[in-house]
Amino acid sequence: MFTRRSALLRELCLFALFAGTAGLVEEELYQGPTDGLPYFMSEPTVIKTTENDTVVLPCFVENLGDSRVQWWRGERLLADSSGEAPSFVVERVRMGPDNGLEVAAIIADDAGEYECRVERPSPWEPIVQKHSIQVLYNPTVSLSPPGPVMDVRIGDEVSIMCDAFAFPTPTVSWSHMGNLPEDSSSLSGVRSSRLIFKATSRRLAGLYTCTAQNGVGGPVSATVRLRILHPPEVTVEEERVHATPGLRAELICIVTAEPTAKVVWTRGKHPLPQTSRIIRKVNGDRYSLVFHRVLSDDLTSYTCTATNNLGQDQRTLMLTGVAREAVIKAERMSDENDDDSVKLIWEAESYTPIINYKLEFRRTSGPGGASNWTEVVIPADGQSALVHSKSFMLRGLSPGTRYEAAVHSRNAYGWSLPSQVLAFSTNGGQPNADDAQATDNEHIKSSESNSEEDSKSSEAVVGIIAGEDEVVATDEVEEVVEKAAIQSSQPRLHWTQVELTADHTSSASTASAISSLLLLTIVMTTVSSS
Repeated sequence: MFTRRSALLRELCLFALFAGTAGLVEEELYQGPTDGLPYFMSEPTVIKTTENDTVVLPCFVENLGDSRVQWWRGERLLADSSGEAPSFVVERVRMGPDNGLEVAAIIADDAGEYECRVERPSPWEPIVQKHSIQVLYNPTVSLSPPGPVMDVRIGDEVSIMCDAFAFPTPTVSWSHMGNLPEDSSSLSGVRSSRLIFKATSRRLAGLYTCTAQNGVGGPVSATVRLRILHPPEVTVEEERVHATPGLRAELICIVTAEPTAKVVWTRGKHPLPQTSRIIRKVNGDRYSLVFHRVLSDDLTSYTCTATNNLGQDQRTLMLTGVAREAVIKAERMSDENDDDSVKLIWEAESYTPIINYKLEFRRTSGPGGASNWTEVVIPADGQSALVHSKSFMLRGLSPGTRYEAAVHSRNAYGWSLPSQVLAFSTNGGQPNADDAQATDNEHIKSSESNSEEDSKSSEAVVGIIAGEDEVVATDEVEEVVEKAAIQSSQPRLHWTQVELTADHTSSASTASAISSLLLLTIVMTTVSSS
């Protein structure tokens, strides 16, 4: 009997112990109403706020009684309802009358999880409710490598890292003066972006801006100035500067270099000293040599040399008294029946009177294709103005045919450079851009001469001059010679030396060219004798 009662009592104790343990487990999982025990009336909360605001995290507890409420953040105790000072004190954080946690003057570091913990009487475990604060703040942007300037050599790879910190996560973009390099790529992470490209050209230098935005406030940017280190590059606006003694003149070099180049002006092999009459000026990338009053000895060539630790470059400029290149145009005859003539008009700038002009022209279409160049030396009108103008009539041209022409001007200092080649046509023909592109410019340029000896040499080969400002291109030589002899009581048929420019591959074209040259010479000498 005793044994049976002892076994029953042992079973009742085990049952009570099991029931108590089960109740503790159930209470940890379920934090709702329990007879006589504290439980939460509030719900877990996520509060989104911005910096400098104040938030209150709720912790409403029913049946609190003598139980204690604590607020924790990780392993740090922030507040305790018992009045005991927490081990970690934050002046901006305090517990309110309803056990809520008030956080004032919010900063970005306040973002995270907070726990409201209620200590219950033994043997019950504490109950915990979690809340969180999300601080929405404007991005802060930083670049790597740091610093306002980044230096790379031309041809090197450029790599710029942009880190953007914000909540919510920002989007990051790059810009460079409106456009990024064509071969650039950007590698984006959660809060960063890396811009990568190759510095293939000095034009890629300049400001690179990383911009981050997340909808909180406006976009935020960080900028770095990329310097692409390269040797100097020297260019000029005008290689030949027209000048005359007594007037002011200026030679200009444009120098691009990184780092900045040292620029030296030389005349011949010797550096040019600065005087009160000849001074050097610098305006950005423009380096000038200014002659306040040009002397005759100043009319020569000068070299602008730029040097930095990566290399050197130079250009030579000419201060010259020769005329500027002429500007030429053509006028067709208004008479539809006059389809073998074209009037050429040009203007040239020269401080000194122009002595004569050299006109070069050729056919670019028609039988046999393009012809060789024909030269005509034309007397000037002796104008004393800065701008000299001249008109000249080409007659006896082939109807409906394309031609091109260029003109040089000669003053006391020699021959100018040729004008731009002009494409024109007689009535019934149309200028062709392809013809103009195929112009034998080297032939024209090779005929220029700037020295006095070259000028005399040119006079020796002058052969086609028309006294009435016109050239007659015709084959009727015998008839014209006979008429000239009859009209002149003492005809002086002087054979001027000429430069034969006919195509020797064709006997017909050769005869035509010779006839034209003879006729032109006869017209000149006949007019001069009358």
